[in-house]
Amino acid sequence: MIPILSNDGLSALRSLMEKRPLLAFDFDGTLAPLQPHPEKVQLLPNVRQILEQLNERTPVAIVSGRARTDILRYFPKPLSFVIGNHGAEWSDRDEDEPDETAVARAWKAYLTPLLHGDAWIEDKAITLSVHSRTKDILDELYTAVDQALATLPPIRILPGIHCINIIPQGTPSKADTLMRLLRETGCSRALYIGDDETDEDVFALKDPRILTIHVGQRPSQATYVLEEQEKIEELLKTLREMPNS
Repeated sequence: MIPILSNDGLSALRSLMEKRPLLAFDFDGTLAPLQPHPEKVQLLPNVRQILEQLNERTPVAIVSGRARTDILRYFPKPLSFVIGNHGAEWSDRDEDEPDETAVARAWKAYLTPLLHGDAWIEDKAITLSVHSRTKDILDELYTAVDQALATLPPIRILPGIHCINIIPQGTPSKADTLMRLLRETGCSRALYIGDDETDEDVFALKDPRILTIHVGQRPSQATYVLEEQEKIEELLKTLREMPNS
């Protein structure tokens, strides 16, 4: 991967920003530092402000594994798109819409009695994330999930950082979500930045329209890398200073 703040990376960003691109970001571990519990995560005011300023020039999207309502509390001034549940949740649920929570409820009922130690379930209505920072406990829970695949509603299992993401089969991936965003915005180019295994769906597209940046030092299919999350503000300021055509 090419460091995004290198000369080559900055040149690619300048070319991208000339096209008025879609700017899409994961949240935890990308825009905000990871914390042991999601409720402890804080978004720096400068990061929020720069995103709002960028959104006045070009569409900005947050694509997060969190519930959409959870992400919205960090952005009192609306951005173009705030999408939750790994791409499954584009807007607030309407009471008349079909119930999409049955799969998560079934899996939560199965997994809850198996929790021990520091394990806990983040219930996002449509999807679940099972958290533990203890490898042996997380491995046990992976085994439990595998054992129930034949009897419980079908799911996709996405590994996360210290968590297992349980997603109903058939719901959009982050890659599906980015393709839809490109269609809906009419943008010819996009930037996507993320740190998690769930972001690899986007990176794996290898779509020449999308400039991909992985945050962190683990291997990734992204083209560019921002090795330290703490540099996200510097990157955003760099984008802000680059002119659109």
